[in-house]
Amino acid sequence: MSCWQNNNTMKEKRFYQVLEWAKRYGAGIVIGTIDEDGMGRTADKKFAIAKRAYDAAVEHGIPPQEVFFDPLALP
Repeated sequence: MSCWQNNNTMKEKRFYQVLEWAKRYGAGIVIGTIDEDGMGRTADKKFAIAKRAYDAAVEHGIPPQEVFFDPLALP
């Protein structure tokens, strides 16, 4: 891994473009727990978003050890 791509969310079109760029340039990715419906507010919703994003990233060829999450914890 030569770089990181941060500030990603599970918003469909942009997310898959970022996966392609990360794969092409060998970048790791940091994914926030936000999807098309907004930010996950519960642990279950955050986990569901993260699981979906992780599965998509690995399916696109991003090594599992290069996928990280920002749970965006708010008070």
